[in-house]
Amino acid sequence: MRISKHALRVLELVESKRHLSFQDTGGVWTIGIGHTRNVGPDMEADDEMIYAWLGEDMAMVDAAIKNLVLVPLTQPHLDALALFVFNKGVNAFARSTLLKRVNARIWDDVPAQLGRWHFDNGNDVYGLRVRSAVEQFVWLGNAPKIDTDFIEVLRRTFR
Repeated sequence: MRISKHALRVLELVESKRHLSFQDTGGVWTIGIGHTRNVGPDMEADDEMIYAWLGEDMAMVDAAIKNLVLVPLTQPHLDALALFVFNKGVNAFARSTLLKRVNARIWDDVPAQLGRWHFDNGNDVYGLRVRSAVEQFVWLGNAPKIDTDFIEVLRRTFR
């Protein structure tokens, strides 16, 4: 099973596509669609480079999930975990209670675990609250329903 086109579309909605590098709320240099590896100030990227990076990043996410998750996943579950790992990182996922709940098949607790990850450097970040809510909706099978209007409602809700 592979990360769905719906999840990739949702990822682009929540990350936004940026052609110029910027520092995220945690001070991490970022460009493209959430790409952070080897990024520094004053970088520029065209669409071809942005989507190449996205492919590389998603390949790492996919490999991490395959290595760390020991139980079969449904498509919505894989998609939600991919969004989580993309944003929070492989190491955070590997150490998380979320992963323990998934591997123990405690499915009902997973949305709550996804909802816990809205802090960056100790600060409660509204944008991460939006991300966590999106991950919860995807886990519940709603990725095809998520669009720009839905994201905007979440953003207004968590401001």
